[in-house]
Amino acid sequence: VLVYISSQFFLTWLPRLAHTSLMHRRIRSGKLRFPALLIGDHNGMQELFRTMHPNRHLSGNHLVGYLAPKPMNGLEENLPYWGRLTELAKVLKEKEVEDVVISMKEADQQAMQKLITDLHISGLRIRIHPNMYDIVSGTVRFSNLFETPLIEVHAVKMPDWQQTTKR
Repeated sequence: VLVYISSQFFLTWLPRLAHTSLMHRRIRSGKLRFPALLIGDHNGMQELFRTMHPNRHLSGNHLVGYLAPKPMNGLEENLPYWGRLTELAKVLKEKEVEDVVISMKEADQQAMQKLITDLHISGLRIRIHPNMYDIVSGTVRFSNLFETPLIEVHAVKMPDWQQTTKR
């Protein structure tokens, strides 16, 4: 019985360890990258870019550009400006974006919900730059200490009782 359990453990553990190590190495070396688009307003975008840019090789994010109400001084040298939010569908198609990071400090609730709904239809990974309340309340999950903390938006809403139990 001990031999059987040991063999099952190592037959499962070794391939998973090898696969995870290989993916981690490919992300760190830049061979595996995930095209990401930043969407936001002036206040949130500057702060988000300052925290994401130095650590981009850790997460594999390849920032392809940003959408904002207007081009931002200091950001254009490092990241292309692709226009306003009305250009979203065109940019997503042209740049083959997989991740979208939203940082809107001054957005109204309805505009944010419409944007997230539109992005969910596209099947993209959506993440939002949190404020201090989100971090303190436990909404943000840290997967890596060196990455920028972001809230990942999931398409499936859990019932309230299940979400409370899971917390």
